Amino acid sequence: MSQEDLDLFQLALDENDPFYCGEISDPGLKAECFESVLTEETESDVCAQFPDFESKRICYIELVLITLDPETCVTIDDSNLRDKCYMNLINQTNDISLCEYVVLPLRRETCLARN
Repeated sequence: MSQEDLDLFQLALDENDPFYCGEISDPGLKAECFESVLTEETESDVCAQFPDFESKRICYIELVLITLDPETCVTIDDSNLRDKCYMNLINQTNDISLCEYVVLPLRRETCLARN
């Protein structure tokens, strides 16, 4: 982890701005940054603004674990990432009714088999 990453993390905390989290190159620190800055009031469009897939992925995953709101997953354009969002939410809440929103057949079958 670089000093630049640590500086971006601190800036994100100081400014309470997830934009800086998206600039962090270390995936673990990036996830920790999003977890520290995102709140239940954060809108999912915050995650959509990141140009790189990895930042979007981490942002959505951290946001859904904070909000426990399925609407966070609904807004995701990429179907694979949307499925992962739902699966993380299902794992956190044990609400298997959300399995119906999982698109990938194998992932949906695995989800429904939890019942």
